[in-house]
Amino acid sequence: MSLGKAKPVLPAGPRARIPIPGGGPHAVTPTKRLISDPRMAPPGYVPPVIEPEPEPAPSPEAPEVITAPQPLLPPEGSKPSIYTAPIEIPDELPPSPTVRGTFTPTTSYVPPVKKKDSGKHPKVILATVATVILGALSLLLITRIKASKASQRFDTMISEAGMVGTTEIPMTSEDLNHFLELAANADTAEKQSAVFAVLAVAKPSDGSSFDSPLTEFTTTSTQLLPEARALMIRDVLGKRMAGPMVVPLVEFARSTKDNTSAVAALQAIRSSVGDDQFEPLFSMLQGHPNADIRKAAEDAIREILKKTTRRAEFAKQIDTALGGITDSRIRELLLNLKTSAGG
Repeated sequence: MSLGKAKPVLPAGPRARIPIPGGGPHAVTPTKRLISDPRMAPPGYVPPVIEPEPEPAPSPEAPEVITAPQPLLPPEGSKPSIYTAPIEIPDELPPSPTVRGTFTPTTSYVPPVKKKDSGKHPKVILATVATVILGALSLLLITRIKASKASQRFDTMISEAGMVGTTEIPMTSEDLNHFLELAANADTAEKQSAVFAVLAVAKPSDGSSFDSPLTEFTTTSTQLLPEARALMIRDVLGKRMAGPMVVPLVEFARSTKDNTSAVAALQAIRSSVGDDQFEPLFSMLQGHPNADIRKAAEDAIREILKKTTRRAEFAKQIDTALGGITDSRIRELLLNLKTSAGG
């Protein structure tokens, strides 16, 4: 009995090795039998790939040991010290006492949170503003009180000046400036007359002089109207006339275009005019185009001729002027002066 064609028996290769964990590096064991002679290899045989064993990792080098410096020994014969004497360390240390306490766990860093503004800054600002306002109001109140007291004092001065027999009213330079301002800004003739009455008898109480400031204000201030200027020259300067006022008033009369005020100035100086004013007045008499000013200059020269010791000299100048003047109006004035000079 035939069993068919017999199959060739394949030779069994060596069994695969099972790797043991922790056994260390090992070569890969092929799962198939390794055939060194390719002629003996069966059909479809693929030789296994053998991986090379990895190189062992290099072992780390041992750290270098550095010996700590030893303390210097004291010289022989020196006294023992706690810093130089040897310290004995016992073999066994006493047990440390057990400290009971609560365990504080460590926490991660938390940045501080900025506190919200409590509102103090606005309160400080409000307090500062309130203080400033209060100070301003206090200053304004004090100023008004002082102004009220000053106004009462000025009213008293005006009342005293209107009384019969008042010859002087003491005041400071500041008071004088106040009344000069009132004189320039008076809105009625009555107020202006009352202020002029005070200025006419004002007497300095601080050692200053009122003659020059009064004359300068009257002749140069642009606040005064022409009619008010003429009244102030007559009612104030005329009543207080003194030597320092004469020269400025003569120069004012010669240069101003306000004829009314010029006449008032020449009339105001008659009581105080002197020899030094003969030449400017004589020049105005001969050459000024206004007849009223020429007449006022004649009256002032006549007052000079009454008091002077140079009458003959002045009479000769009058005669010389008569020889060259042809205007009948001016010749008439010169002839009157010649008579007053005794010529």
